[in-house]
Amino acid sequence: MSTIRRLRLLSNMSQGQLAQKLNISQAYLSLLERDKAPVTPAIAKKLDEVFGFSIKFF
Repeated sequence: MSTIRRLRLLSNMSQGQLAQKLNISQAYLSLLERDKAPVTPAIAKKLDEVFGFSIKFF
């Protein structure tokens, strides 16, 4: 299970909810969670804002 998915589930968020917070599509979030798309610096920054982890974590 990917780190992003684990954090999302631990936060009791749906893919749709997290995608909205990240300002990305649910389809793109699905790709990120399945390691089919790279985590860009911009997405890492948004993940940091949502989950409170360092950008280096992602």
